[in-house]
Amino acid sequence: MKNYTLYLLILCLAAIGCQKDIGEPDADLTTKKDKDCKCKKERYLPLVYKQRSDSISFYYKDDLGNLDRIIWGRDEWRFTYNGNKEVDNIKYYFINQLYAEYRFSYSNKKACAFTEIGYVGNYVVDYKIKRQNGRLSEIYIKYDHNGIFNDTAWFHYDANNVLDRYFVGGRNNYDKARLIFSFTTNANKYWANDIKSKELLFLTGVRDTPWIFSVENDITNLFISDHRTTEPESIGESYHNTIYNPSGYPSYFLKKIVYESDISGTREYSTDVNITYKKVNSNH
Repeated sequence: MKNYTLYLLILCLAAIGCQKDIGEPDADLTTKKDKDCKCKKERYLPLVYKQRSDSISFYYKDDLGNLDRIIWGRDEWRFTYNGNKEVDNIKYYFINQLYAEYRFSYSNKKACAFTEIGYVGNYVVDYKIKRQNGRLSEIYIKYDHNGIFNDTAWFHYDANNVLDRYFVGGRNNYDKARLIFSFTTNANKYWANDIKSKELLFLTGVRDTPWIFSVENDITNLFISDHRTTEPESIGESYHNTIYNPSGYPSYFLKKIVYESDISGTREYSTDVNITYKKVNSNH
């Protein structure tokens, strides 16, 4: 009877994923979990984002989504990491000339501040990041270029805690903002969802027009209202005929762009976008 009970116990333990073997040391258990645990996270790391006129290529340091560099035509972003495996700085090059550098500070493993140094134009911009429940809430921006100028970016989330708009300037008055971004998303994955420094790349362009956004869900419509010049303009992007892979990441879509301004009128443009991924599984 005792042997039969032990046999049942062994069967129960064998049925539990990532189980601890009887008498197995903790150090060996950790190694076993790393190798055999079925709880590994599946990631789709974008390798090439190809549109009609050009393409963006992504190169990684590892399978966790930590970037090494990005090449987009003659533009290049290079990443350097600190001892905590956080991005210490991002350097932006144009035709191999260093144009700008972004240096980051962290609190609780999230970026809390960063400095943008412009080597072409000789300017410095300091950013302080405020979060609420871990999400971006406000960013205080201080420009130092032929004098000091302050600005703020505000972020708004819908009832499901999904970012649906953010705006820069206007003293927290949406109608008076100088730059407004609004989003419509769906339940699928954003193409850059698994890039680990996706938020940092977004932050480097937050006071202008980012080319990558800090969202998790796939963007179906994007509207930009730009009042920074004497010729205000709006840009609308919509995504059609999207093909998703079995895990919900877009591999193809038709991007339509509409530019409108009082002076230049309306211009329309469309391009096919194809995205190639590297599928990986890792424990972290």
